[in-house]
Amino acid sequence: MVMKNYYSLSEAAEVLGKSKETLRRWDKDGRLTAVREPMSQYRIYKKMIFIIF
Repeated sequence: MVMKNYYSLSEAAEVLGKSKETLRRWDKDGRLTAVREPMSQYRIYKKMIFIIF
């Protein structure tokens, strides 16, 4: 997994202009699915998704 192809939760929230809590809720609801970082289990988001979103 190459991290430069992903946004952290904070970065994704900033790009979208939404709160981190909103992104967590969207992940739970299936609106914007996060990938889990293998070691830490943190949510990360593929940058390619944001081109479409």
